[in-house]
Amino acid sequence: MTSRWRARPERSHRLALRLMSWIALRLGRRAARLVLHPVTAYFLLFSPRARRASRGFLARALGRQPRLADLYRHFYSFAATVLDRVYLLHGRFDLFDISTHDQAGLHEQLQRGTGAPVPTDALFEPRADGSASVAVPGDLQRADRVLVSTEPAGGSSAPTTKPLIVVAL
Repeated sequence: MTSRWRARPERSHRLALRLMSWIALRLGRRAARLVLHPVTAYFLLFSPRARRASRGFLARALGRQPRLADLYRHFYSFAATVLDRVYLLHGRFDLFDISTHDQAGLHEQLQRGTGAPVPTDALFEPRADGSASVAVPGDLQRADRVLVSTEPAGGSSAPTTKPLIVVAL
């Protein structure tokens, strides 16, 4: 995230965010994802700066000028990722299909004899469909859980935030 992006005020209203959170937690993921469609359309129509940035990114990523449908999918994927964080922050890991790759490396990184979390170069990649994958180097034989936390750019020698996800192995 750039500091310029972080400095921008939230475009939504606190009440709308609370309502969306309520819908997500009370009515379920399917209902919440349906509500994301008009939300996505609103932001696509009334956020010219975000639309311009998305168009530029997608042109580079796709190697062609993005169509309106491409922009919509990009905005919707962003909204769905934010929505999924509501579930993750409320411990609703059952809604996600989280798989790990190279569990042995993850274990080696996490349990270097101390039992304390150890930073890795793991890539945690959530997808719009609610699944996620983790690519981790090493061995997980002695590990009993995997933790995912948000860390500063460039990493840190120890966790600096409370884990967003804790998955028992």
